[in-house]
Amino acid sequence: MRQTSIRLGSSGPFVREMQAALNRRLNPSPNLKISGIFDQATAQAVRAFQTANWLDTDSCAGPCTLDALYNLEKSGPILHSIVPVSQSAFIPAWPAAFAMLTQRATAAILAAVPSTLLNPDKSLASDPDLIGLQRQRKDLGRVIGLHYHIARNWFAPDLIALLRQRPLAIECPQSPISREFAKTPQYFLVIAGARGTHSCDGSSTTLKIFNPEFGAEPVRSRSFQSLIRQFNRMPFGIFTAW
Repeated sequence: MRQTSIRLGSSGPFVREMQAALNRRLNPSPNLKISGIFDQATAQAVRAFQTANWLDTDSCAGPCTLDALYNLEKSGPILHSIVPVSQSAFIPAWPAAFAMLTQRATAAILAAVPSTLLNPDKSLASDPDLIGLQRQRKDLGRVIGLHYHIARNWFAPDLIALLRQRPLAIECPQSPISREFAKTPQYFLVIAGARGTHSCDGSSTTLKIFNPEFGAEPVRSRSFQSLIRQFNRMPFGIFTAW
């Protein structure tokens, strides 16, 4: 059985196997010495492979990287074409996320939403009652032309089933540890692609994420498992085009 994670300082036959695979797969080849020791040169080669295959560039060979390296991924990568849209200094991030899904201008998204679904600062009204909140989000999707999938705990295969058809936007839950993504209390991420073997826990699924938050890194890749950990495993809703 192959190790699930190999990192700087690891050693043994799993590292030798990985070094040989990196020499075969990367072009130009890094010509790594097949030493069985995960040294700095090996870490650089892992990062180069991750960059070339839109994997999380952490220089560690975890499940997602190893599956891609050894051609074990299911059905090939999913990747939808998205034009990045960033939040301006004068509007919240949610219209930018929906603009990416609908290929409409943020101004057109804002104009389509009635004031009953907005706060005075143009952030989305959020009923503290769960049923009321779900109704608000369904109404929001309807006026914009999107379908709202109610908030729940999503497993990787379920999310992948939606993503195969179209890109999606997730309303990120208000977890106290989810501040990596945004400085504002209400924010959305757009997921445009995925690759991996898609185990239920998300450890073998890489997501390609567009973040419309003003000043944030606009595009990055990370594992689905690390994303839901960032959300403190709280449920979240999803918007998709019909």
